[in-house]
Amino acid sequence: MSDRLHIQVRRLPVDPGAAGTPLVELAGQRVSLTSLRRVPERFSSLFGAAKAGVGYGLCLCSTPPLRLVIRAGKGRYHLAGWPGEGDQHATGCDFHKLLQVSGRSAYTAGAIEETEQGTRVRLAVPLHLRSGRAAAARTPPPDLDSVPSATRRSVGLLGLLHLVWQDAGLSEWREPGQCRTWVDCHRALSHEVATCAVSDVPLSAVLHLVPPYRPETARATALAFDRFCGELGTSGRTTRRGLILGEIRLIEPTPYGYRIALRHQRTPVFSDAQLLDRVARSYRAAFSASLPEQSRRIVLAVVERTGRGYLRVVDMVAMLTNAQYLPAESSHEVRLTDHLVAAGRAFVKPLRYEAGAAVFPDFILVDVDPRVYVEVYGVQGQQAYEDHKRDKRAYYAAAGIPVLEWEVGDPLPDLPG
Repeated sequence: MSDRLHIQVRRLPVDPGAAGTPLVELAGQRVSLTSLRRVPERFSSLFGAAKAGVGYGLCLCSTPPLRLVIRAGKGRYHLAGWPGEGDQHATGCDFHKLLQVSGRSAYTAGAIEETEQGTRVRLAVPLHLRSGRAAAARTPPPDLDSVPSATRRSVGLLGLLHLVWQDAGLSEWREPGQCRTWVDCHRALSHEVATCAVSDVPLSAVLHLVPPYRPETARATALAFDRFCGELGTSGRTTRRGLILGEIRLIEPTPYGYRIALRHQRTPVFSDAQLLDRVARSYRAAFSASLPEQSRRIVLAVVERTGRGYLRVVDMVAMLTNAQYLPAESSHEVRLTDHLVAAGRAFVKPLRYEAGAAVFPDFILVDVDPRVYVEVYGVQGQQAYEDHKRDKRAYYAAAGIPVLEWEVGDPLPDLPG
């Protein structure tokens, strides 16, 4: 344990959560959450009655029950956790969210809005281009690191990726013994995508979230992807682009640039060398020549369909994760993430949304009282880094926040509690 963790903490008991089938209540009737999500159309009358009555549903994971937001989109209803109450749900509950340090403070009002229908995002990247603007829009956008936080009136690609990842609960780890797969990620992300809009367009209408491959659904998946691609391209004076969210499997050179193969998807996307070089420099951890063992790389790409039917990447962001799809900003953070998971700890990885926008701890342990911030110090010999480290230590000391520090040249730290 770091000798800078001077404040005594106690380990919180593990809450096994809601055992068995999670239950919710709509208009006075108890219903299986699994059934609601699998066939929501069967419960439209209950959703409607609850929305017209008290205006919300109830989660029965705890006593007293906790409110649930009822959202409607495309004629289908969805349930979401009540804002600010996610950490009050039982640990095993689908609506449980660990208390997050959020990157939303990087934006002005209106960039991200919570509405009755869901989350509305003002996206900085145009997806519908009028003639004359398409060529100009292929020029790489300015580096968002140079834009002061107070002036960010729209959300960039990295901000959108971090937003949906965090809201889906994928930047937190809360139960020992879990083994998170892309199936779990896809399920969690699908709920967020269904109730999110970008620039007043449903995110589900412009985003292809790569589904996990299953032989029995391969044909339906291929047809859905063909429909997505069919919406792209130029018609008249308008060029339509789309978003693809998935995991990189392989990047290999071609005579014209690079071919990027995504896991679970047969159709690749293509990038020119200039774009991929810029992305690799912006997200060095995800494009390192020596990636941590079993780490993963998640990408959110803006794509256009060429005249020959290929998908060309016009912009892209990347996120490094460990094997459990927990985000990390360096190979050292992947090591510590694996250390925390192996120890059965519950923790949060704060996400900045935009690169350089805010200063957060690297992790927060949430299974101890008081909660412990975790800092990974991986740079040595740089005065600016040492000054930044000194300022963070002074801030934590003044605020009375317990901090566990790990200098990456030392053995992995002992954990409190």
